[in-house]
Amino acid sequence: MRRIAIALLFSGLALSIAIQAQGLERTIFVDCSAAPGGDGSRRAPLPTITAAMSVARALAGAVPQIKIDVATGICNDETLPIRLDVPGVWLKGARSPIAHHDQRPDGQQHDDTLLMAAPLNPTVTFFVIAVPGVRISHLSIDGELSPGPDGDRPPRLTPLAVSAVRVDGFVLDHLRIQRVGQAIRSEASSGLILNNYLLGDAPLSVSGGDPIAPARVIAANNTIIYRTAGIGVAASGPFGTFLRAKFTDNDVVTSYTNSGPSNPAAIRLAPFFSGTPDVRPTLDVVIDGNFIGGSAKYGIIVHAGQTTRRRDGRSYTGDVKARFENNVISGAVLHPALMTFTNARATEVPCELNPTLPPGPTCPSLPNPPVYWEYLTNARFDLQHTGELDGALIDHPALQPVDRYPLDNVLSINGGPIGYQTFVIVPGL
Repeated sequence: MRRIAIALLFSGLALSIAIQAQGLERTIFVDCSAAPGGDGSRRAPLPTITAAMSVARALAGAVPQIKIDVATGICNDETLPIRLDVPGVWLKGARSPIAHHDQRPDGQQHDDTLLMAAPLNPTVTFFVIAVPGVRISHLSIDGELSPGPDGDRPPRLTPLAVSAVRVDGFVLDHLRIQRVGQAIRSEASSGLILNNYLLGDAPLSVSGGDPIAPARVIAANNTIIYRTAGIGVAASGPFGTFLRAKFTDNDVVTSYTNSGPSNPAAIRLAPFFSGTPDVRPTLDVVIDGNFIGGSAKYGIIVHAGQTTRRRDGRSYTGDVKARFENNVISGAVLHPALMTFTNARATEVPCELNPTLPPGPTCPSLPNPPVYWEYLTNARFDLQHTGELDGALIDHPALQPVDRYPLDNVLSINGGPIGYQTFVIVPGL
């Protein structure tokens, strides 16, 4: 998988080199310490990426590729979000691709371009990729979000570094993104996420798109440091219900302990993230050669569920096909894997499945207003693994525990059906 990702990236770079050799590339230079009035040339660089994108829009169509070359320095005078809306634009910083943790006291690496939010805005988005073929590389982004004490959570509305929505062919490589809610969010998009350092609450989020032309994402060789979820993957999102994805050779680690009902996990797979899909969402994913470490509660969660009951007679459902190969889950993870047809939070706070119950030892306090967690019905999970799911915690009930109607879900692991059971730790599958 790693060779495939690198080959795809190199093919794009080869095309870029060919364009430059023919003199068809235009480079716009940016130096965030430069005085206003530059024209984007090497001798008179522009002072912001925002200004460079205005020039790029004026050049769009005149040259096949535009490169924005940003010099070493701190860029804190940008107008956010920055819309990358010129097809094929390449935004390149000066960040060295080595030594993820080799930082200076100001948060920069040596020979780095650092983009920061100023003033601090907890809802800011740095970059919005709005067209095909955009590349962002060798850049640092700091959302300035305090990670807080162990067991605490930042506000739900937190900085988002890069958003890609309904676009193809994006490349995100050699980025350092830290102190954000989400580092990268890909919705109904196809692209490569390679050789990045991502630190945040839930650094990488990927969801699906049009079933006729499914979104395809490859994420390889990334270092991901997370609080609640390292990699979140869902078939269904706001723009579609089908996703194909590969995650290979990533280090997914948390420094937080396995506490709290949010069930921190390195990798979460689900038919959907949110919404009420009217067609069956489908997820086809490969998790290969990753290292999962730290002290999370779960290494891998395969789950679903919604926070509200459906009142239209339909059920939440979906298909998940996942292959886990050659992953290493460290001994500090409490459970290597959880497979549940409920929302994963319900495994920790079971009274939320029926908020009419009074508070008790299993749930000292109820949400206000109450939250109803919906079960999946008529869902299908086909999982293949080479040992990563041994010792898994499985929640696969036959009946909805509150209303007692049949769930009719099917779970198979390595081709063998798994019977109905609730919160059973399987020593070996």
